[in-house]
Amino acid sequence: DEFDLLFSCDVFVYIGDLFEVFKNTKHSLKKGGLFAFSTEFLEEGSAGTCDYSVQSCARFAHKQSYIELLAEKVGFAILKLEKCHIRKNAGKYVTGMLVVMKCLP
Repeated sequence: DEFDLLFSCDVFVYIGDLFEVFKNTKHSLKKGGLFAFSTEFLEEGSAGTCDYSVQSCARFAHKQSYIELLAEKVGFAILKLEKCHIRKNAGKYVTGMLVVMKCLP
């Protein structure tokens, strides 16, 4: 627990299961530290009961409910979670989430 802020942009599209990432991030942050990241958005009801899925562009997308569940399970409070366009792929906007979380004691 030495860092005030950890930021990851356009990285989680290469990782499906984020549990270990969240857990290790929490252990690296000071209490009250911030964890900010982006991920591609997966609609609830898509991919059956899976929390994440590889898209046709070979990148992972994650459900909002999965991000919320991990935050609660690991010990983060979500300060901001916004669905928005995070990049373009082949000239089309890609919908994702920008998330800011606070490390709980």
